[in-house]
Amino acid sequence: MKLFHRQNLKIFSLWSLAWLLTSPLWGALEFAEERKVVELELGMESITVDFGFRNTGEEAVRIRNLSSDCGCTAAMPEKRVFEPGEEGVIPVTFTVGNRSGTRVQRVFLQTDHEETNRHTLQLELRIPEEVELSERILRWRQGEARSPQTFLVKIHPESPLRLKDLVADQEGVEVDWEEVEVEESEGRRALVRVTPPETEVEETFRFRINLVFDPDSLEGRPAPRMVVFGLVR
Repeated sequence: MKLFHRQNLKIFSLWSLAWLLTSPLWGALEFAEERKVVELELGMESITVDFGFRNTGEEAVRIRNLSSDCGCTAAMPEKRVFEPGEEGVIPVTFTVGNRSGTRVQRVFLQTDHEETNRHTLQLELRIPEEVELSERILRWRQGEARSPQTFLVKIHPESPLRLKDLVADQEGVEVDWEEVEVEESEGRRALVRVTPPETEVEETFRFRINLVFDPDSLEGRPAPRMVVFGLVR
């Protein structure tokens, strides 16, 4: 009987420990989603995305700290303490600035919950590019024929920008371009041909090609700085 009693006591103790570890005896924030993907529209200056949660524990939870991995991302809850069963939202605001392409920003949240006091909220942002360049650097080798190289300029269909000219910062660099007819839904395209000058000097030759936009298409804002680099070496 003694052995039977000890065995039952051991089983009960193990079961109790497991229940204590898995049951929400303390306050705990449970997020519906800790990762979100957002498609931005052209021209958006900022966007705010809400991360909803619920306190699934039996005690109040206090948010102690919120931080992000970039100054372009900020998070500030409407309050810091959430009672058992209470729902809340962490609004995360991202400032676009001159950023484009796909970016992943993270917000780090710390609470006073003893077991799960840290959460990482991840925001994947897909920011449209107003102007895309198929090439950023054009390269030629010394001693080889200076045959022209090409790149494509793509302007987003929702952008008012219009290309006016392309200008090289070094003499002798030939830059020719022409508009490419595409569907209106594809925006505007320009095909650019670049030929560096023939030189007998065996040294590295660098130059830049600056895109110049029609001032009337800027609508009062600064022109985007778009540059393609050329390198002969």
